[in-house]
Amino acid sequence: GSTGAPATPGSPGGQAPPPVPPDTFTARYQLGSAWSGGYVASVLIANGGTVAATWSLEIRLPTGVSVVTMWNATYTTSGGAVSVRPEQGRSVAAGGTITVGYLASRTDQSTAPLSCTINGHVCQ
Repeated sequence: GSTGAPATPGSPGGQAPPPVPPDTFTARYQLGSAWSGGYVASVLIANGGTVAATWSLEIRLPTGVSVVTMWNATYTTSGGAVSVRPEQGRSVAAGGTITVGYLASRTDQSTAPLSCTINGHVCQ
């Protein structure tokens, strides 16, 4: 027979993860200028917290839209998903902001992302 203690019902194995502090970042998408084959847009990222921190921005673009270049951040793409990270891991100061901009090419009139999240929270 087994002499191990029975598992507690409903509890996952292993330790519970530490609590996640409330997220203090907000992001606001803004279209700059647009023309038939592309557009320029920016995302204002603000740290409303009391300590410097880094961020992770996720943008999903419509079919036919792709990032040509981006400034004030680094990015990777996979299909229509664009993962944006701070340049060289730079943090945003408490109460500070950074504007990330990008130039996009497009095959239709789409200028708005399908979705935009900052640290997992929906952009404004």
